[in-house]
Amino acid sequence: MPILKFKDGCTLSRYDGSYVMAGGRTGRHTLSVEHTDKERLESHWEGYLAANPLIKYKVHYVRENQYREYNAKGEKVARRRRTHRTMMACNTADAVAHAKAYSRRFYPQCYFTLEGVEEVSK
Repeated sequence: MPILKFKDGCTLSRYDGSYVMAGGRTGRHTLSVEHTDKERLESHWEGYLAANPLIKYKVHYVRENQYREYNAKGEKVARRRRTHRTMMACNTADAVAHAKAYSRRFYPQCYFTLEGVEEVSK
């Protein structure tokens, strides 16, 4: 399924004679390619984006093996660190994916364990 457009976690793609808009909280929206011209497609895409704005989420997670410290015997000890990441995302799954990608990018030696996601009020 080739992706035609991507914005704010929402995708517009073409599949089996239909344009498919997905990734938002409102679910999938499809339009027939046969009955849709460029103006109608752009109008629906803008409406889909307007109906699925980004929301601020706080993702709580644990990074295991965060710090390598030495104990009294001189042995390395793995530590756990509870942390959170606040981000703008279209839905909770997208927020978790962004937090996990951030953790893997900056802390590749650590394991990511999700504890919860909360929507931060406006």
